[in-house]
Amino acid sequence: MVAGVPVVAMRARPDPILDPTGAGPMSATADMLGPDVDVAPPDDDAAYEAIALRYIRDPEARRSAGDVLRAYARLYDEPAHMDAIFAALAET
Repeated sequence: MVAGVPVVAMRARPDPILDPTGAGPMSATADMLGPDVDVAPPDDDAAYEAIALRYIRDPEARRSAGDVLRAYARLYDEPAHMDAIFAALAET
C-alpha cells in the first residue's frame, strides 16, 4: 500500500466455526483497504475480476486507487505514531 500499488481483494465469507459470534471481520486485508477502495463481495469472482481488469485497463483508476492506499498506509507509517504505540506497549 505504501508503494501506491492498487490491491484487489475479496471479503471473506463469515465462518461460524472461526467466528461463532459473527462479530467478524474475517478478512483483515479487505477492511484495511478502507472505504474508498473497491472490494469484491464474498465468493463473487466476477466482481473480483472486474476490479482487477479495471486496474489493468484504466491507468487513472489504478493511479487513484494507489494514491488512496498510499495515503491510508501513511496514517500508520508515521514515526511519531509508532513511537506512541511503543511507548504504550512499554507501559504494560
